[in-house]
Formats: sequence, C-alpha cells, structure tokens
Amino acid sequence: MIRKAEKKDYTQILKLNQKDVEMLSPLDDSLLSKMDELSEIFQVIEQDDRIVAFILAFKDGCNYWSDNYRWFLDNYTNFIYIDRIVIDENYRKQGLASKLYENVCDYAQKNSYNLLCAEIDIEPEYNCPSISFHRKMGFMEVGTRISKQTLTVSLQIKEIGHAPACNLR
Repeated sequence: MIRKAEKKDYTQILKLNQKDVEMLSPLDDSLLSKMDELSEIFQVIEQDDRIVAFILAFKDGCNYWSDNYRWFLDNYTNFIYIDRIVIDENYRKQGLASKLYENVCDYAQKNSYNLLCAEIDIEPEYNCPSISFHRKMGFMEVGTRISKQTLTVSLQIKEIGHAPACNLR
C-alpha cells in the first residue's frame, strides 16, 4: 500500500498538493523533482491505481531551502523533517496519515535519528485537525515563527525511541 514515489506519480501528487495549497506551499513539476532528489523519504499510498496520499521528509543536514526546515537545522540535530503530508479528501479519517507517520517513525528509529520535526499553520487560520493529529502522534510544540510575513507556524518535535530529552545544537 505504501511505496516510494516515482516520477510517473508527479501529476497526481501535484493535483493533491494543489487541493490543499492554502495549508502547503505551491509545487510545480520542476520544484517537486528537486525536492524528490533531496528528500530522505518520499512515499505515496496508492489505491485503485490512484495516488490518494503522499509524504515528503528531509534529513538533518541536507541542502533543503525551506525556512522552517532551516529553523530546525539551526536548533536541533539528528532529525527527520516532515515537510508535507497530503491525504485526498475522500480518503481522510481512514488512518492513512497515521500509517505514513508510523512508517517515517520506523525509518527514523532504524536509522538512529532522534527526532521527527514538523510545522503546523496556526495563524491566520488555526489548523485544529493537524494540531490534534500531531498531539495524538506524540509531537510537542517547541516554538513558533512567522513564515511568509503573514503565516505563523507551530514548530513541533517528536522524540524517537530513547532519544535524550533535549537534542539541541
């Protein structure tokens, strides 16, 4: 059900991203290709020959340009940063996001990463479903920052396995 994303999936991935672009940053084919090259994890869930979900994540120390990723890079070490997860609206509330996150968590544990990192929009619109989901998955807020001059995000981490309580740079 969960597999590595492939170039042939890009069209469907871009359509999914576009449907939720107000909570994400825009993507085009060229940008997605660059992100794919840099990513540590780029996976999809395919059902009925259709991509219904995807997740993109980057490891600590890669050359990813996101300001939110850079904040984690400046403050933490040995992490996997979850840049985005998108679930088709017709497939939500079926546990797909949890499966993708659990898969990333398993990967992080097997590869000795100590933290998962993510950010969630909180202003101008508070993303209650995402905040609740991340809380349920064991994330905690470690800060906030203003992104893109009008957007405030909650910066969240989840400790993996027996990671130390503090993994600061």
